[in-house]
Amino acid sequence: MTPDGDVHCSHLRVRLQWRTEGRGNPATDKIAEVDVFQGTLSAGLPRTFDFRAQLPDEPWSYSGRYINIVWEIAVDLDVPWSVNPRHSQPLVMAPLRRR
Repeated sequence: MTPDGDVHCSHLRVRLQWRTEGRGNPATDKIAEVDVFQGTLSAGLPRTFDFRAQLPDEPWSYSGRYINIVWEIAVDLDVPWSVNPRHSQPLVMAPLRRR
């Protein structure tokens, strides 16, 4: 991430989660959450943060006619007295192929 201006953040949280989309009641599950940074992010200075999580055996990513199971990495920046920026990046969770 590269902030446009100096940003003081109380917490920078990274989550691994899945959610459903489509018909029926939405479901979601947070697999892991890590607070990776607290402090000031300087304007124009690119920053990266490591994140590790153990993936469960299921559910796998799925895209169907009535329902989708979407896995994602979600990032929440807790900025005091401001709207908290959020971003998510989808990913595919699938079984290993046997050779």
